[in-house]
Amino acid sequence: NPFLINWCHEKLIYATFYTNNLTPPLTYENDSFELVYMFSVFTHLTVEQHDEWLTELHRVIKPNAYLILSTHGPDYRERIPKELQADFDAGKMVVQKSSQAGENHCGAYHPASFYQNNQLFSQLQYIKKGAFGNPDQDLYLLQKK
Repeated sequence: NPFLINWCHEKLIYATFYTNNLTPPLTYENDSFELVYMFSVFTHLTVEQHDEWLTELHRVIKPNAYLILSTHGPDYRERIPKELQADFDAGKMVVQKSSQAGENHCGAYHPASFYQNNQLFSQLQYIKKGAFGNPDQDLYLLQKK
């Protein structure tokens, strides 16, 4: 959001901020970061965009470095359309209003076990409702494999 990035430029002079596109790539070199924190980002992307971004984040994060992210987890289950709840219960990420990806209208939901067997990252910790400041979002601590 360019408006929010401009606010950050004006108010948070100790950091550098950039916008990026809805889909990868980022402009950063391979193995650039020791930590990436994503607050309510994967909650508004399609499954395909999620997978593309996870691959891109794997590229820009240093070996054994960390990714912290928040998701709509089990406490959001009732917001999932009935016809998608069985997929969610089976451990799949489900998305509603995917045509509005990148906006708050698009809702992506991740079961608690979603990152346990990920090919790119190891799940170090899952904290139910751990994303303080954004009610009921779950928090994951992942480490690059």
